[in-house]
Amino acid sequence: RTALLVAAAKGRCYGGGLFVNPKADLSDGLIKFVIINKIAKPRILIELPKLQHAHPEQVKELEEFTCSEVLIESDRPLSFNVDGDIYGSTPMSVSILKNALNVFCAAE
Repeated sequence: RTALLVAAAKGRCYGGGLFVNPKADLSDGLIKFVIINKIAKPRILIELPKLQHAHPEQVKELEEFTCSEVLIESDRPLSFNVDGDIYGSTPMSVSILKNALNVFCAAE
């Protein structure tokens, strides 16, 4: 298949403001795996704002899966990024270690 975007999302946002997982639960031990299938270039301008406004369910080309581990493979090596930085190339494996990180936040 040809895709516009493939994302393994733990948080709500991806790519500086695309809400691919607006109902994210950081403590559930699961990954939201999101695929946006190929969209004609002019339609990208219509569909991506739906993600910016936290309505991924309105993008009909979007598929989502919930899992604890995912392996992404491609016919040829494709670069991927982690938090905005080029990190490697496919194949790539993503998994969650539930409760592996403790985060402390200041009281309001």
